Amino acid sequence: MDMEKTFDERVRDAHLTRTGAKIADYFLKNKSILAFQSLNTIAAQLEISDISIVRFSRALGYEGFTDLKQHVQAELATLIDGNPEDVNTLTKFTANMAFQKYDHPHTVEQLTESYCNMVQKTMARSSMDSFRRAADLLIAAHRRYVVAYASRIGSAYTMRTYLSPLLSDVYALTSWGYESIVSMQNITGSDCLVLFSFGRSANLERATLRAARESGAKLIVISDRDDTPAARQADVLLYSRANAGMPFFSNVCNTMISEIVCNLISTQIWPDIKDRMAAIDMQLTALSE
Repeated sequence: MDMEKTFDERVRDAHLTRTGAKIADYFLKNKSILAFQSLNTIAAQLEISDISIVRFSRALGYEGFTDLKQHVQAELATLIDGNPEDVNTLTKFTANMAFQKYDHPHTVEQLTESYCNMVQKTMARSSMDSFRRAADLLIAAHRRYVVAYASRIGSAYTMRTYLSPLLSDVYALTSWGYESIVSMQNITGSDCLVLFSFGRSANLERATLRAARESGAKLIVISDRDDTPAARQADVLLYSRANAGMPFFSNVCNTMISEIVCNLISTQIWPDIKDRMAAIDMQLTALSE
């Protein structure tokens, strides 16, 4: 068999048994993780024997599972080096740890440099005009929905916390369930949706894009990707650096973007909200006495 073929090409060209096809489907869907899993772990997850995976590996032209895994790891290393922005954060972290390419910060100065780098890359790709247009859309909206899921949920609640004293009718949707389903049906063309996007095919993200498209509601997308369905549909796209070399996405830049947009809103409508803000502040102060 041609040793230059990729793993995907080998799967495509192989004549597999039913069990082999089951293994292939799992491997293709989880290729970035299986590169670092043990034979026993994968067999247990698929509820098959170890030898079935070894046979599958040999059917693809590998000497065994170890050879297959090393080949996939090498492909993954090439992908990470060539497309650092497009690789899942957990995959990148796991791969870099395995390939001994990750240098964990040891000093405050190194941490400072890492976070400053994220902020600088975010600001370099998000124009002030985009921030202003996002602020204008939120001000003009009848209702505002802030949508996020998984590790970006905190970003949604942070933006809602900032927006709520400034504007009325601000809602956070962070899971696909009854509340989100009902809310999506209520969205109209006069509303605005803010989506902290992964660019993945999650139910909540798909529903958000569908609701914006069908209702004509305005859509603000905050993401580190500009090649996803959400990014292409956005009325305003704000880039937010999220990959900080950790095994999870960073919300530092999401928070910064929320603060910038909300600050622009507050300065623009300050004469109309200063009494409201003063009343809120007085009541908050009273709570602490």
